[in-house]
Amino acid sequence: MKKLKIGIDIDNVIADSYPSFLSNFNKVFATRIKYEEIYDFYYLEKHAGISHIETKKFINRILVDEEIQLNIPPYKDVQKILSAWIKAGHKIHYITSRPNTTRDITYKWLEKHGFLHPGTTLDLFNAAQHFDKHRKVIMEYKKTIAQNRGVELFIEDSKEIAETMEIPVLLLDRPWNKGKLKKNIKRVRDWSEIDKFVGKS
Repeated sequence: MKKLKIGIDIDNVIADSYPSFLSNFNKVFATRIKYEEIYDFYYLEKHAGISHIETKKFINRILVDEEIQLNIPPYKDVQKILSAWIKAGHKIHYITSRPNTTRDITYKWLEKHGFLHPGTTLDLFNAAQHFDKHRKVIMEYKKTIAQNRGVELFIEDSKEIAETMEIPVLLLDRPWNKGKLKKNIKRVRDWSEIDKFVGKS
């Protein structure tokens, strides 16, 4: 089996973030949006009848709320799978579009759930205004970091970000990433399927 450098997103890839995020959004804005209705990850105001500025403020507040963030659960079996990959010689690089303001919380979450191993790295998006109209900047950031890290396989939930990559991408099936995919992108159901793919590489 070839030893790979693997880039891995955090939210909705190893961390089951969106249910918690959506639950808090519904409470704050008195909405009843369902997970399966989310066709655009960044723009919940399309569902809620509020401004994008309100959404951005809400997201930035949630991202640094330690109680909320540290209680987000990981997906089933991810820790066990990644531990096995590292023992097999694969290199893990967490590459997230979370802003640098979340660095401490993100490290705490990774440590709490057993995702920090010798040799793993964490890259966050270095921008003060994270969820704004400059989505292309975020997409190019992940592509650039993956290239600089020598990543050979990327695991992602954003179809837009996956489509910027020229390397193989495993796209976890989510309501916001439906549609036809480029040849280098493979849609996967869960981490069991991801583990099988890596095992065959």
